[in-house]
Amino acid sequence: MSKPNNLNWDLLKAHADTLTSKQRRKVTDLWTRAAQGEHASIAAFDRFALQLLSIGAPPLLLEQAHLAAIDEVHHAQLTFAVASIYAGESLGPGPLVIPPSVFADFSVREVLRSAVDEGCVNETIAAAEADTASQRVSCIPLQQVLKTIADDEAEHAALAYRFAAWALGAFGHDGRTWIEEGFANGFARLGTSQPSIGTDDANNDDTWLEAHGLLSDRARAACCATALTEVVTPARRTLLLGG
Repeated sequence: MSKPNNLNWDLLKAHADTLTSKQRRKVTDLWTRAAQGEHASIAAFDRFALQLLSIGAPPLLLEQAHLAAIDEVHHAQLTFAVASIYAGESLGPGPLVIPPSVFADFSVREVLRSAVDEGCVNETIAAAEADTASQRVSCIPLQQVLKTIADDEAEHAALAYRFAAWALGAFGHDGRTWIEEGFANGFARLGTSQPSIGTDDANNDDTWLEAHGLLSDRARAACCATALTEVVTPARRTLLLGG
């Protein structure tokens, strides 16, 4: 995948050259995984746009869903460019396997549950992680990449909350129940999938990754916990009280 030309990639290459070959392979792998996730998010927002159409959402929300998908195209370009620098060769996405089950349930209940889980919860955490990572790295190109992602993911979370607010008015008591289920699903999933704070030890110290835009497991867990407590929980309360 070609590199966006508005960043100082030579500066990032010099930064990558400070690593050992083993460290460089690990950073390459982690940035590649991040890039693959951003690539898959393009499809996620395209699916969201179809979901919005299926339940009669307002045109403005539909427009914003398409703009979010374009953001994810840009994120994929940026993150694959970073991975390519560390790899020393051009990397890019392969075919994205989309199982038929993705389109199996477009019920209002499933649309609301998934939008809240993936948007209100997950996008908020993604924004918090990218913002935290951007503050812990000194390499300017990485700061710029991470800050762009953080700002966009925060807007994507805001879109999910705007959609949920509309759904509260459109679907009444049932809508509220399904939105609450979405939050519950997000909290439950993160409670089991996130590493616990304090799991790092002297023999497994990955804090060095933060100099290359990648949070350690401990930092990610702390960031997730803070985002859930300080952002998602009060935003959920405001949404449901307002509805």
